[in-house]
Amino acid sequence: MGTTGYGRRVAEDGGVVRYAFGTGPDAVDGILVIPLDDPDRWYVEGREDRPVLARNVLHAALRSRRREGAWPRDASFFS
Repeated sequence: MGTTGYGRRVAEDGGVVRYAFGTGPDAVDGILVIPLDDPDRWYVEGREDRPVLARNVLHAALRSRRREGAWPRDASFFS
């Protein structure tokens, strides 16, 4: 059984990049916040847990950033 998630960059400033993420292209389950100085400190705005969907969007964004040198507009994944 496959997994699909969608991430869309909604903001980037000097300290963090934010992605809206969800189970569909128009769904927003939360906002993933990635600190630029330490991506391992990522979190979801307003939540204490770290949802798997957000973590998968994080990994897709990090892979693309390492490959392309910039945070991607879309960080979707299909597995």
